[in-house]
Amino acid sequence: MSFHYVGLVPGLPHLLAPRSHPDSTALATAMGRMGDEMHAAGIRRVLYFSTQWISVLGQMLQARPRMKGMHVDENWHDLQGVDNIAYDFVVDTAFAIRLERAMAQADFSTKLVDYEGFPIDTGTIVADRLLNRGRFKTGMLSCCVYSDAAETERLFKVVTEATKGDAVPTALVIVSGLSGRYFTTEIDPREDHISSPSDDTWNRRMLDLLVRQQVTTLDQVQPEFASQCKADMGFKALSVLKGAGVFSGGRTIHQLAYGAIYGTGAAVVAIS
Repeated sequence: MSFHYVGLVPGLPHLLAPRSHPDSTALATAMGRMGDEMHAAGIRRVLYFSTQWISVLGQMLQARPRMKGMHVDENWHDLQGVDNIAYDFVVDTAFAIRLERAMAQADFSTKLVDYEGFPIDTGTIVADRLLNRGRFKTGMLSCCVYSDAAETERLFKVVTEATKGDAVPTALVIVSGLSGRYFTTEIDPREDHISSPSDDTWNRRMLDLLVRQQVTTLDQVQPEFASQCKADMGFKALSVLKGAGVFSGGRTIHQLAYGAIYGTGAAVVAIS
């Protein structure tokens, strides 16, 4: 595996709001711990793959060297303290170009993005705010809605291969959730919980299989998990992990936190 560190983290803006529930506190704290672990391990660059950066016509890569500004989330703009989310990214443009070339050579439809004011997604911003704190250069790869499990796995095999031999130690961070059943009415944040007991059971089962690296069983149950729990982007994160080779390199998988964000399931998982 060419990535020195791999993480799975949530990306909802509730994690940046004043802490009102133990779950959001635990998740945000775990993400901060993950960033510290990456820094201690010598990571100097992070490639974000967020299911909130949706693309339709193939795969996109961020190539603008500096992205700085304020972001307003399109769904949760009323959260106190998160009305405007500040961001400041230093993008490794040469890395983006190298990945784009490798992907294009593998017959993926690709595009580099480089213009002022590009709408960076909330998930990437939230993850970077909690993980980075100005310590890492970044890369950003979009989530194509029309890439199925097989194509997503193949894509990340290409990306992983293109990263081999790189002198810059790099982490891959997947920004995605588990069960996606939000509360459809306003709730008191202090009373947040997984919206369905069945979803909670499924989330815990998938995390247990992931930590134990039971990839065959994960493959078998992923379609049912996606269907029964409205899993975020069909739990595409599993295909990313497989493509990145995390189940075949003697890696250790740790669950750092699990909890609810407005009824959905969220986890922080570290692979080193």
